[in-house]
Amino acid sequence: MKNRLTSSFRTRVKFSIYFFCISILILFSSGQIMNAADHSKIEVLILSGKNNHKWQLTTPAIENLLEESGRFKVTVTNDPENLNPNELNKYDVILSNWNTWPDVTGHRWKPDLEKAFLDFVASGKGFVVVHAGSSTLQDWPEFQQIAGGTWGKGITGHGPIHTFKVIIKDTNHPITKGLKDFYIKDELWNNTKFQPNIKILCTAYSSSDWKGTDKYEPIIVTTHYGKGRGFFSVLGHNKATMQNIAWRTLLLRGTEWAATGKVTIPIQEPWPATFKIAERQSKYWEQTDTTVALINDYKIVWQFNLPKIGKPYFHPLNTIDGYTLTWLSPSDHPWHYALWFSWKYINGINYWEEDRKTHLPEGLTEVTRQSIKTNDDLSAKIILHISYHPQNSGAVLTEVRTIYISPPDKAGNYYIDWLGEFKAGKKDVVLERTPIEGQEGGRRWGGYATLGLRVNTETLTGIKLLNNEGRKGLDIHTNPTEWTDISGVVKDDTTKSAGITIFDYYKNPRHPVPGYVINTENKNDEPSFVYTNPGFLYNSSYTIKAGETLTLRYRIYVHNGMGNLKKLNDMFKKYIKK
Repeated sequence: MKNRLTSSFRTRVKFSIYFFCISILILFSSGQIMNAADHSKIEVLILSGKNNHKWQLTTPAIENLLEESGRFKVTVTNDPENLNPNELNKYDVILSNWNTWPDVTGHRWKPDLEKAFLDFVASGKGFVVVHAGSSTLQDWPEFQQIAGGTWGKGITGHGPIHTFKVIIKDTNHPITKGLKDFYIKDELWNNTKFQPNIKILCTAYSSSDWKGTDKYEPIIVTTHYGKGRGFFSVLGHNKATMQNIAWRTLLLRGTEWAATGKVTIPIQEPWPATFKIAERQSKYWEQTDTTVALINDYKIVWQFNLPKIGKPYFHPLNTIDGYTLTWLSPSDHPWHYALWFSWKYINGINYWEEDRKTHLPEGLTEVTRQSIKTNDDLSAKIILHISYHPQNSGAVLTEVRTIYISPPDKAGNYYIDWLGEFKAGKKDVVLERTPIEGQEGGRRWGGYATLGLRVNTETLTGIKLLNNEGRKGLDIHTNPTEWTDISGVVKDDTTKSAGITIFDYYKNPRHPVPGYVINTENKNDEPSFVYTNPGFLYNSSYTIKAGETLTLRYRIYVHNGMGNLKKLNDMFKKYIKK
């Protein structure tokens, strides 16, 4: 019995020693694997320390992103011009968040550093440029060739930061394979100075609504130099942009590809492919010193504009999915501001037409005070105090304008309630019409004045005009009209249609006023001229007595589908009950 117990005890001891040794081996091996994994990390050198952007914020953001991915080991230098050429080879990829703007030439590296950099890339390694990281060394052709693109002085430009859609143009490249189009709020460059033989991976449409070129601009490109690779992202203006999941994915994958020629880093989630109107309401408003806009699915729904000098206006007024229904400053009448209010003549001074060179009319419409409030329910209220006065003269008429924009309904339709309270000063104010040519001081016609709407015939075709009596087309013109609707089929998707209706409030003086409409869509005019305004002055001028007030109310209804007589009449009845 004793021998059997002793034998059993010895067996257990042997097994304990065995498992102990195995555990030590596993731990040792794990350490070796972990060390091997550490050594397999891609070594990144970030160039930083100077930039016309806030590199103090963006460089740490880039460093953290790369490090936290587990794929990269990062070193940062804030003195790229004095790098030791012999140390470059210990890195796999160099990333530039550095420039010497506005001095983009003459800041050349020392010859041995230049040669070391070119040899580094040509040997099969990588160079990554973030945003303005190549806006330097522009008299060094090889550097620019590797970078792929840069800010060209006097060539490149951009509008305000806004949200736009990025198109994955090359779906087969390792960096963008499997990626979908996405939305990002960033600075979109126009006419970037690109090098020949770049490969374009992504583009974005630069809309004139945001001071763009109305064309697709390349924003993610790659290059090759010797055996090496370059990756350039126009995107990445600030730290906020760098929180975008798609931007983070592209930088990670682009850096890996530049270093190795391969991509193993997965696509991050959630991918910003949509932005629904019921989510994260505080994210829907875009506001600058001169604009406020409601955003849905990263597209503008409506935008109100307050130029420093000139008439306030709405543009664009869009459908909920981004089709623009208004036309801003068309070539035939550049003083047509999409949806806007203007008098024609005030006391004989023209407030409507503008000088084509100075863009100023004889009489100025000037906002002297403003209040803009955006709400969580996606409505907004705008209050403007406006002075009407000749150039270099005091106000002859003032207005308090109150505008309420409703939340879009479930179908994406919305309305704008417009109230103008016009008060004369110490003298009578005469609101006059347009004199007929050759009859100055004689007979006049009502034409343009009050709330004008210029419809975008580049978006809509098959334009239909309708009023409350069922009159259609130009038959509306000069006939008493409670409301006028302009609708059409969306050219880019003929399964869709949309339009805008202007309701003239029943308590407005002279209601119902003559309809004023123009439609030259089928007359081969370039551009087509589709326009309406309530004809408040059509038959005669109007005088506001000294110290008295004229009040005008309108509702503008932006809707999907063609205008429907019964539905719009029902809406008018509800509107006048307010």
